Amino acid sequence: MHDGTEQARPHVVMVVSNDIANDARVKKEALAVARLGLRVTLLGMTSGPRRTRSRMGDVDVLRIPVRGSARAAAQARRSRRRQLAVIGWRSPEARAASEAKVRFRQREIKAQSGEAAFDRSRGAGTSWAHFLGVVRRRVVLTGLRGRRRLTRARSWLDERHRASWRRWDEAWGERTFVARWRRLLPEQVDRELSFGPEIDRLDPDLIHAHDADMVGVAALAVGRARLRGRDVRWVYDAHEYVAGLSPSLARTPRTIAGWADYESRYIRGADRIITVSAQMADALVRRYDLDIPPAVVLNTPVIDRPDPARPTLREVVGLDPAAPLLVYAGGMTPARGVETAIEAMRELPGAHLALVCVPHPRTPYVRRLRAEAAAMDLDHRVHFLDPVPPGQVVTFLSSADIGIFSGLRYESHDVTLANKLFEYLYAGLPLVVSDLRAQAQLVTRHRLGQVFPVGDAAGMARAARTVIEQLDAYKATVRDPDLRETYSWGRQEEVIRGVYQELLGRPVEWVDGGTADPLVRSLEENLP
Repeated sequence: MHDGTEQARPHVVMVVSNDIANDARVKKEALAVARLGLRVTLLGMTSGPRRTRSRMGDVDVLRIPVRGSARAAAQARRSRRRQLAVIGWRSPEARAASEAKVRFRQREIKAQSGEAAFDRSRGAGTSWAHFLGVVRRRVVLTGLRGRRRLTRARSWLDERHRASWRRWDEAWGERTFVARWRRLLPEQVDRELSFGPEIDRLDPDLIHAHDADMVGVAALAVGRARLRGRDVRWVYDAHEYVAGLSPSLARTPRTIAGWADYESRYIRGADRIITVSAQMADALVRRYDLDIPPAVVLNTPVIDRPDPARPTLREVVGLDPAAPLLVYAGGMTPARGVETAIEAMRELPGAHLALVCVPHPRTPYVRRLRAEAAAMDLDHRVHFLDPVPPGQVVTFLSSADIGIFSGLRYESHDVTLANKLFEYLYAGLPLVVSDLRAQAQLVTRHRLGQVFPVGDAAGMARAARTVIEQLDAYKATVRDPDLRETYSWGRQEEVIRGVYQELLGRPVEWVDGGTADPLVRSLEENLP
């Protein structure tokens, strides 16, 4: 490997296209690999102009700025294609500037007319000069009226032109044929040009790429290393089923197809693949005809020591112990089906719903949910809360009665198991979930709660009532120590150890003897 005592240990570079701060999976895996006695550098992004360095336990953390040159150029080309030649406005700002100049000139002429009238009333000036001034102002006003008519015509044409492009973009965004990532994902060029040189400089023995946007970066880095004579291996950690992602305003079906094209270009070159559920492992094998099934590392939690100064969820909401309290903790997007949960509260009088909003409860979407809750007269029973540090989530949620996830049906949702499910389990909460395949199988196999049809608010209310009526029995099942051991992070660490043993070609052991779930503090406490 490398010379020197420290350098002699195999060097692992884990690379992820975010700032690491709220990515619990990445942090847990980095700490687990470091506990195997390997040297780990966790490479992520920063929104600032300069790179930052810090430590997270035994892990080096390096965050770098990612220049957006390729994406900015693509956006500029797109904007130019959508300009209406000759007649249309170059931009909304150009239209506003033209209208402002007309209004200014009109006000100027009005002021000049006032000055002339004032001078006439005082007998100042000659009649000839006054006549010329009147003519000049009338000519200017006539020209301004024509300019205003031209402005209105240009604006009408411009609005129709932009509306046509919007309709085209909406229709084209639904088309998935010939969706090639090189045309659709210019940001991947930016990621390669930012992350690639850093990985080359770090000269790792093994690269661990988290999520689809890093799969190509890792593959290209390995290729360059092998050109230098270095036998570098790499792992692809597939967090989501890319081909089945849920659409959004920024992620059309065509863009999703582009991401699937990008993943398919590089995934088969990975020496090993890790993913988040058995169902997703099966889906990847079928889609890419993989020879070796991906190893499954579930998104199970680790727990910090309870913070006695931090109030419980029930205390934050202000409820007494007798009031039923349902909780959803996670990302707030339309695909999560939060509207279904809010609507279900209409049929659960006396119950409360706490929404622990990631990233925070002040996004436009959450504001819309607040308005919907208020329109249904539920604002006193639906509570929107700030998130807590990752290691404190389980303790914070434990004062609720039921953990919910009402996600809508997308192929990616069907085959993944969200980390919130295991956070609820460790918090001792029975589950009420929509019948997405992987999570429905988990809940029914272990009798952890109730399942309802996707998007069915009435069905969700019935499921919640069933759990509330048998709450003690469900809680006893959820709190079974054997069940928690089955889904412990320690079990997931053993899977990671097996993968790394295979890639390194030799046994690796825990440097601390394989202690129970390690303490993981949030990254915010380790970075300036």
